[in-house]
Amino acid sequence: MRLIALLITTLLFVGCSSSDDMNEQVQNSSNFSVIDYNPKETYTAEEVTIQTEGLDPTATIEVHFSGVKSDKVSINGNAIVARVPRNSSSGDLTITMNGNENIAGTISITEETDDFYIAYEDSPDEPFSLISFRPYDIGNDMVGDPLFNMTQIGPFVSNIEVSKSKNLLYFANSVDCGQTGGCFGEGYLYDLSNNEKIETFPIFSDAVSFSRSIISTFEDAFFWISRNNDPIDMSRTFVKYNLDTGLVEQTIDLIAQGDPKMPLQVFLPETNEIVGFWFGNNKYGRTSLDTFQYVEYTKDHYIKNLNITSEGKLIGNSYLDSQLVEIDKINGDVLDIIYATGYTIQSWEYSSSTGRYFILEKCCANEPRSRLNIYNPTNGVTTLLSDNLEILGIFSNN
Repeated sequence: MRLIALLITTLLFVGCSSSDDMNEQVQNSSNFSVIDYNPKETYTAEEVTIQTEGLDPTATIEVHFSGVKSDKVSINGNAIVARVPRNSSSGDLTITMNGNENIAGTISITEETDDFYIAYEDSPDEPFSLISFRPYDIGNDMVGDPLFNMTQIGPFVSNIEVSKSKNLLYFANSVDCGQTGGCFGEGYLYDLSNNEKIETFPIFSDAVSFSRSIISTFEDAFFWISRNNDPIDMSRTFVKYNLDTGLVEQTIDLIAQGDPKMPLQVFLPETNEIVGFWFGNNKYGRTSLDTFQYVEYTKDHYIKNLNITSEGKLIGNSYLDSQLVEIDKINGDVLDIIYATGYTIQSWEYSSSTGRYFILEKCCANEPRSRLNIYNPTNGVTTLLSDNLEILGIFSNN
């Protein structure tokens, strides 16, 4: 009898305890309320701070943007900080605590529609780095499975261009650096729709053009310069590859044209010129593809990673000052400082859908990891996406 009585007492005690715990959770949830949230106009992958009362830090908290759950949520006192996930749109901002839903209000979201990719260093301690090219979900800071892998000599991956209209990627990489003043490599086209390599080209980057064998992508074509892998025959050829036909549309023997200098950074369609700064010095050059005449300007700065935004601005990052700047297309002057950081800018991409800059930075020469920021010039907000990736480059298909 004593045993039965003890069991009944235990069950009653457990039942009361469970009921008390449940009542406490309900009470905590009922006391929860949203005071305010900011900003009320935001962008994919940026953060929204929600000020609350009655927040239980031990509770299960979920934040949804127009029904899409944020996978990046943190608690700071009575504030909830949530990152706007990919594919979310303007609508209700909803906070759920222990299953109880609370609609904070409506929020306006500018959606990011550009696709982003990263070059990821899988073997940083090896002399020949194994690099994988992967899709990157900026809204949830998620790295996808490798689309392809390859080895790379040297610490930088810059010879990548993506055509958004054709969903094709051009990749040029060094595979052998030797005695002829440059590095022999391969360039190939990769179909992002079907995840397959469709064509391979031999590429040779000489000491004059440094290792930038890919020039630019524009509309329906890729441009690059190749050179024979021969210490005697040093001929250089300008190549235009038509993405519609899948054929080399134009080849120009540069030696026959007087061996003009080719800055090898950006193609300007409005003037039909190749422009850019020469690696290692402060000279900005322009070469006409109509006459192959070359014009050069000596500057007090060196700018790398030049690219054209959808607004037609020529943007690049200063080699020493860790700034993203706008450049005059005619003479290479610095027109404006877009973004400044105490870190070293390694690469950057511009989003044509939101007008933001995605900037890959490193602290110093011996820093093993990068940090990836978004800078939004519209609202002046800088958002840290990731600081824990072996990233060598960030690329988009804008």
